[in-house]
Amino acid sequence: MSFEKKKIKLGEEKEKIVEMGQESEIKAAKAVIELSNEAEKRDQAEEDKITEILTKKRKFKSYNYKEALAAYMNSLLKEEGIPPRYHYMIEILDKGLGLAVWSDNGRLKATRKLLVVGEPKYDRHAAMLFAYWAGDIIYKDKKTGNGLIL
Repeated sequence: MSFEKKKIKLGEEKEKIVEMGQESEIKAAKAVIELSNEAEKRDQAEEDKITEILTKKRKFKSYNYKEALAAYMNSLLKEEGIPPRYHYMIEILDKGLGLAVWSDNGRLKATRKLLVVGEPKYDRHAAMLFAYWAGDIIYKDKKTGNGLIL
């Protein structure tokens, strides 16, 4: 992105912040609702795109579908913000996917298998739950005695 585009985008973001923080609560609430609706539309479009990709892959070989689902799960795991030195592995199995999580000292923390049913809506949701599960496993391990995550 060029400097000029970044400058324009920064100006737009500044305008949005000013709208949300104005004195009139009614106008500010309207701005917040509009931004929320835009975010929901973007999220829904992204979910629809992923579902469409999985639906297309399902028409071909089962392996292509599982590979696309594994790639989606990997993108979710990257969004989890897994700390350095922690590792995970997604494995394509005969009937589904396997997910393994290792701690920072190289010790296997947990494994889990996902049975792929072939319906993109359900498989996408299951992949999301597995990514959350892996994040929870890692962050439970990272908590200190007082409950803080380092």
